[in-house]
Amino acid sequence: MIFDQPLFSSNQFAAFKERFEWHLQLWEELTGHPVEGSDRANFVDPKLNDWFLSDEVLDLVEPIIGPDIALFATSSFNKLAPAGKRVPWHEDGSYWKSFAKNRIEVVSVWLAIDPSIPANGCMRVIAGSHKERDREHVQVKDLGNTLLKNTVREDLGD
Repeated sequence: MIFDQPLFSSNQFAAFKERFEWHLQLWEELTGHPVEGSDRANFVDPKLNDWFLSDEVLDLVEPIIGPDIALFATSSFNKLAPAGKRVPWHEDGSYWKSFAKNRIEVVSVWLAIDPSIPANGCMRVIAGSHKERDREHVQVKDLGNTLLKNTVREDLGD
């Protein structure tokens, strides 16, 4: 399901964007270079859970996996100007095989902070791809230019 309407009120969204961009600025100051990806920022700053676990988000997740919801990971992909690293074609589930083996239902929620448009390398979805699972993934050839290390095997995607 793709929900392409504003999820948060303008004030909630402005606060979320401000908090997230503060993290990016802080990480850049600490590391000395722009951050293109991060994991589990909500462990460092539990305040982010005000948005990640908000009713607005959970109300979209519950119809898909039911009311027993747990947040196990957060990630960010930051597309740095002018181009930044690419995110290769992938299935999120390929990174969560242990959950599937234990019959745990998993869903991805993407909260876009900036507009997602072709000019900035927008998110693209292959129509109907949700009907087929577990495509074989292989290591990407250009590890230095990507934010993920695996991609759907070329002959299995369009």
